[in-house]
Amino acid sequence: MDARTIVVTGVGARVALAAELGKRLEGTASIVEVNAEEWPEPLTPAMSVLTMEAPVELAQEDLSWLRGRIDLVLVDIGVPSEGTSELGLEAKMKEATGASKVLMYHGEEGRSRAFRKAADMALSRIGGCIMPEEMPQVVIDAVKREAVDNKIPCRRAQELAGELGVPIALVGRALDLLKIKITSCQLGCF
Repeated sequence: MDARTIVVTGVGARVALAAELGKRLEGTASIVEVNAEEWPEPLTPAMSVLTMEAPVELAQEDLSWLRGRIDLVLVDIGVPSEGTSELGLEAKMKEATGASKVLMYHGEEGRSRAFRKAADMALSRIGGCIMPEEMPQVVIDAVKREAVDNKIPCRRAQELAGELGVPIALVGRALDLLKIKITSCQLGCF
């Protein structure tokens, strides 16, 4: 496995994502953009991302050949319609590709968040504790201090965000990057 290679494949935002990851991970990883049909067999990257559009049609395709190759799927759902079940699409994409995470987005703001999450995931995979420049050190230190056995209760993470005066999403991002698990989720998600 090449511990410093990130593969981007798929349709739609593939080129834009590869460029964004190249900027965000400059000097820390090699970004390889490949057509899904031309996946080089010996390639075993640290992380691979599949980008998709029009998920209803693409979810009907046979994506089983991607099983075990894809870690993250980014799906541009365009303008969400009332008949579209995001949870259903997420489950289908996870089942079809074997990806551990599926992020669906629409619009420029959603795309930006999805790309940032992909970069964070890549940083976590290639460098362990490499943090993006915009992550305040005070948040990193607090999260490390509060974690017990690499876990932190959801309520404590929320309290920590309040004490630090930062958005809960920033604390969540630090937890993701440091691979610290949230326990006792107040929404019952995990």
